[in-house]
Amino acid sequence: AITFGAEQQWTGTPSTVDGFLSFSTVADETVAEKMRITSAGNVGIGTTSPSHRLHVVSAGNGEIKAERTSGAAILTQAQSALGRFGTTTNHNLQFMANSNGWMTITTAGKVGIGNTSPNGNLQFSNGVDTRKIVLYEVANNNYQFYGFGIENYTFVYSVADSGDSHVFFAGTGSS
Repeated sequence: AITFGAEQQWTGTPSTVDGFLSFSTVADETVAEKMRITSAGNVGIGTTSPSHRLHVVSAGNGEIKAERTSGAAILTQAQSALGRFGTTTNHNLQFMANSNGWMTITTAGKVGIGNTSPNGNLQFSNGVDTRKIVLYEVANNNYQFYGFGIENYTFVYSVADSGDSHVFFAGTGSS
């Protein structure tokens, strides 16, 4: 059943009353609303008062799935104590910014940052960059930070100032 209704009590002229559109199903002679579109354009599935553009509510896991025929499927899932997001097919997951893929998680669980085919558990882009990993930044330049990088194809371990202390540990046992 498709229903058009008022979102509040009818207190004025018809032009001052907001409306909604709802879609219901019937099972065993019981009508149950399944989806609602509010006058604000919010769509609710499993809720009659959606607070966002798409609001999915379920007594079980709340799920939204986007899938391409013969391609990747992405699932957003709200569980009782955990939120999950990722692919449910044998495809890598890539995070984008400004339409560019910057981080990839492979089906083997390897993470590439600036690298779409990581071979290690965590692999950065193959570019030469003095500031590859910045742990703490004193100033936004290539010399005043604590971290690691590659400069002129040489591994760089950087501390912010020549007087700063640094320690290398080499363990030989559990103590």
